[in-house]
Amino acid sequence: MRRVLFGIFWFGIFWVALTIIGGGITGSTFGAKGPQAGEVLREGRRPHGYPGADIGSAEFSDRFGTHVLIAAAALAALGTVAGKLPGTRPER
Repeated sequence: MRRVLFGIFWFGIFWVALTIIGGGITGSTFGAKGPQAGEVLREGRRPHGYPGADIGSAEFSDRFGTHVLIAAAALAALGTVAGKLPGTRPER
């Protein structure tokens, strides 16, 4: 039971980390380019820092959100089954 709970914990950690890393890279790349001609900001979104950086981050989340969940689940499951993640080592 402890291993399962730690596996769920690690899934959350991986999901948040992958989302932050992917959104940050996409947002900074998009923000460095600046807004494209004819591009309209979504309602309720304003650029902070680099112009358009929040649009890039939102695009990443919209396009790859499912992929991030699958990758986080795979990392957590493999790490838990193998006992490589802290808290998931088999009890002796």
